[in-house]
Amino acid sequence: VLAAGLAGRQKARLQVFAFSSGNIYPFVPIDSGGATESTLPEPVGEYAMSGLGRERMWDYASHAYGARVLHYRLNYAVELRYGVILDVANKVWNGETIDVSMGHANCVWQGYANSVALQCFALASTPPAILNVTGLERISIRELATCMGELLGKQPIITGTEAPTALLSNAKKCHETFGDSDVP
Repeated sequence: VLAAGLAGRQKARLQVFAFSSGNIYPFVPIDSGGATESTLPEPVGEYAMSGLGRERMWDYASHAYGARVLHYRLNYAVELRYGVILDVANKVWNGETIDVSMGHANCVWQGYANSVALQCFALASTPPAILNVTGLERISIRELATCMGELLGKQPIITGTEAPTALLSNAKKCHETFGDSDVP
């Protein structure tokens, strides 16, 4: 948070693309469509709080020094080496228990997230703009584990009951601005 504050003083006249996180949002009902850019933050935990703290430092730089800022709120980027899908697949493969209490997520292919990031500088503004970046689909962790089990020839070990809420973001604005990912 301090680093963002110090950088904000130094980069006041630039367009700033600030990586943030959808983790700053509250858990929302799974059928709500996800938190939008206008949803007020309610961070849970230190990671989410530090993300909001960084945003607040850039907000201050925008207000005090005129910096043009975009808060790029990324949720669950995935690719073949990391992410929710690989985490679930590894647990199925290794015979580990998969807790589905946080039963839903939305993911975005890392290549799409990178492509959007490279195009976002023009969206920076004073006051700061916000862009949610994730996939449009809501993934059921239980269904993902079951599918991975079928593909891997293993029975997933699932525990827990899905909560009625989850950490989901609505990225409709992103997809309307930049188009959809080639990899759903």
